[in-house]
Amino acid sequence: MGYDMGKGLSPEETNAVVAAAAEAAAEAVEESLDESVQSVLGAADAIERLSYDRPITASGKIYGVKFPLASYSSAPAGERTEAAVGLTAAASTDETAAANDFDLEPCFMFTRVNGHLTSDGEFVETAIEGDPAFSVDGSNGDVYVRWSTRFFKYIITDTHEEIQITDIYRPNEGWCPYGIFVAPDGRLKRYAYIAAYEMGYNSDSLAASISGVPTAHNTYTNRNATTAGLSHNTQLTEIRKKGNQYCGMTTKEVAFLQDMFCVEFATRNSQSIMQGCVNLNFQIHPTVAETGATRVIVSNSNASKFPVGCTVSVGTASSSGSTDRNLASMNSIVNRKRVLSQEAYDDSNTAIYLDVGDDTFDTTTECYISTMPWYTGMTDGVKGTSGSYKSNTNGYYPMKYRGVESLYGNVYTIMSDVIISNYKAYICYDCTKFTTNVSSDYIEVGYSLSSSGGYVKEMGSDAAHPSVRLPITVGGSTSTYYCDYYYISGGTNHELLFGGSLYFGGSAGLFLWYGSSAVSFAYWYVGSRLSASGRSGEAA
Repeated sequence: MGYDMGKGLSPEETNAVVAAAAEAAAEAVEESLDESVQSVLGAADAIERLSYDRPITASGKIYGVKFPLASYSSAPAGERTEAAVGLTAAASTDETAAANDFDLEPCFMFTRVNGHLTSDGEFVETAIEGDPAFSVDGSNGDVYVRWSTRFFKYIITDTHEEIQITDIYRPNEGWCPYGIFVAPDGRLKRYAYIAAYEMGYNSDSLAASISGVPTAHNTYTNRNATTAGLSHNTQLTEIRKKGNQYCGMTTKEVAFLQDMFCVEFATRNSQSIMQGCVNLNFQIHPTVAETGATRVIVSNSNASKFPVGCTVSVGTASSSGSTDRNLASMNSIVNRKRVLSQEAYDDSNTAIYLDVGDDTFDTTTECYISTMPWYTGMTDGVKGTSGSYKSNTNGYYPMKYRGVESLYGNVYTIMSDVIISNYKAYICYDCTKFTTNVSSDYIEVGYSLSSSGGYVKEMGSDAAHPSVRLPITVGGSTSTYYCDYYYISGGTNHELLFGGSLYFGGSAGLFLWYGSSAVSFAYWYVGSRLSASGRSGEAA
């Protein structure tokens, strides 16, 4: 993490490179400030206040966290610095509101909005949360988390690397804007918008960020079922039906949220704060066969594996005995319906009632009930800015970080802006040019990825492409260094997946990366998230 330019540079040389890059970015930002703002405030005030329409919420404080370099310590915990010193943070549930000092700090405040992108990529807000018109169900458009402009600086010493974040621009002090705030022409945007929910489909069968719908992840879950599941390739097709100004999530959103999380919770072990839905991987036989049912009968010992609200499919194994949830047969009796309730059936068994409306179905003791990715919106009732539905610790329930639901867990998220080839990352900064292979519109990132999989020990970085932070060495564990796993294999044109799914346990988290599969790979635990940041001048 950070602008570590690779082996061979001293910390002093590295910081000099960082400072030079930051100063160049600062000059570009200053030159590109909105002329109308400067005419009202004057150039100096415009630079300092930058987001002139939010003077109340921009504090100018600097918040930091310092982590040991891998060569110094394997500890994932960080030490708070600057204005973060003395602050505490905790995650809530839908039943308990945890005290979190960062909720009162302007740099960590956000707003949820409804809105959409115009054909030229400009974001139009249609409602702000609190307004009567605001809606999470799609009736007033997609739901995004709006952030005012944030800046970062990384400081590297012989033993540590420090992340610093602030909300007011300071020219010539080594600060850079996060990529999501940089417009294609290099201007600094007032706001960036991150989709609040994993990708589902709206009533027009278009990709959406809305509450209360199935997470899009394979043929049998897509409303329009026109593709063979979501992969890097088919994600392009599906999302472009909404307009080519849209794309799937990018590394720019991930880099911003990773830094915010690390500063807030002072750890790289994200699952120690919120485990996310990473352990809800169950497939069992019913214990009682029924006809015309709206329920599945399971043993009492298995009932807890299907918590109320979770999503299940009911189906049969293939002729060869496969129970792969990607198979049509495994979704043939009930296709991704939520658990409504549980009731005692007899002394040994529990009835799992499903949300099938007036429909009924037949079960046998040879079929299977399987857990599937949760519907969107399960964290809407969490009593805090971050937390989980029901529990932060058992690995069954979706989490959210500052309004972004299932940032990790539930399904893998496809990164739309990066393709992996022969252990190198290639990035494109214009979503209208995203394609299915490394074309001339993709730029090679200036470091090689680890050629071996394993728990992440060190992340690479390139000052020219600060949002692309991928593993360069492995050798950690679930409790050391970055605490998350990295999957990789040789070959060309691999998709990049992030975060892990309900299937991946301790491997998943805020720093899990998967680069082992072709850009055409689609599977039941692979999903997506809309992005409003597909066009960026971060590397202009």
